[in-house]
Amino acid sequence: MLKTLRDSVVALSTFNLERVIPDVPKKAYEEFIDDCDRTTLFYAVFRSVDRKHVVFIGPPPYGFESVLKKAKFYLYDKRIRAKHRYLSRSYEIWVPVPEGEDLERIEVEMNGKRVKLDVQSNECNRFRGRRVIATLCKDTPVRWIEDWVRFHVVNHGANAVVIFENSSTPEHAACVHSALLALNLDLEVEVVHTPLKYGPPKVSDYKFLQQSLWQYVRWQYAYASEGYLSCDIDELIVCEDDISIFDKVKDSALGYCLIAGIWIEPVTDVAITSLTDLSKRRHHLFRWTKKPPTKTHRKWVAKPSKIPIGLQFKVHAVRPEPKYNAWLHPIYTRFWKFADAAYVCHFRSVNTSWRGDRTAISQIDIETYQEYEPLRIALERAIPDFSTTQKPNRQLELAD
Repeated sequence: MLKTLRDSVVALSTFNLERVIPDVPKKAYEEFIDDCDRTTLFYAVFRSVDRKHVVFIGPPPYGFESVLKKAKFYLYDKRIRAKHRYLSRSYEIWVPVPEGEDLERIEVEMNGKRVKLDVQSNECNRFRGRRVIATLCKDTPVRWIEDWVRFHVVNHGANAVVIFENSSTPEHAACVHSALLALNLDLEVEVVHTPLKYGPPKVSDYKFLQQSLWQYVRWQYAYASEGYLSCDIDELIVCEDDISIFDKVKDSALGYCLIAGIWIEPVTDVAITSLTDLSKRRHHLFRWTKKPPTKTHRKWVAKPSKIPIGLQFKVHAVRPEPKYNAWLHPIYTRFWKFADAAYVCHFRSVNTSWRGDRTAISQIDIETYQEYEPLRIALERAIPDFSTTQKPNRQLELAD
């Protein structure tokens, strides 16, 4: 399905509220403030998978926390007490409602205003028992997304995808949606146009959107899934033992596995001049690591229904939040379970340089770099035109 998150967003202006972004040490306020979300109260209001709650997810309530804590929730003029959850870069409110009743709206009274808010139905049944991959991207070449999806379908048995497309207009999201349907894969597809501020690239504390979206996917789409894998379009999951990452998480007592990360370097054996246009670059044209590989950030795969509600699905971990509740989850606090023989291959060159310039590429130097064979095998399996797009640089051939 093709949707827009804008349809579910509740603005701060609805209740005459304002988010006050705190200062950042050693950062000039004007350097980052324009990239911060100062307009969104809730990204979404939706029914929980068991129909026992209405869930509100939004950015942290900087500047109006006391007002939000005093908010009153009503169903059929009857007040309902809510549970507030303080998370890392996100905030949730869980309001209990009668399980057997259908409801389209819930009333919220706050800051002197009483407003009826629409309640989305839950989508977890569409994704029940499926292997879900999810990502957030912006103006990413469609071919990259197609390759990313196909790779995880072929190598890991993924059969559901949720993509949040962060461009300002909906046309690119529509193109992505059409392209994924045209792949003719056994795939449940959800593309959500998400024209909201991501946050300042170099101030992590104020990147509210992605952290909130991974919780949104957890509760709105993936809770009843067989597994939920979060990674970016410039990341591919490789298992050296050819066991699907979703099969690995089945055996995890914790209900999730971390996946170690390695950098795939910006070097190739094809002519550099043919890759100056970003859209011409493909994952399978970059298969080399340094000797030894350089480590990068981990990612995770989870079985959402096995994870306690007190843990948060973050960008790089599944951890107790707020941190003062960590004592309630001693196993998750003390143990970090990494999937065996599994790696996040993070491509330096398959990137739109949203955070910094990553356009530079060079020819491989066999003294410095090595082809990562498990990645090459997995790419060759997944990319139909793998062999036809290999155009070796003639000068490199002669040098060998």
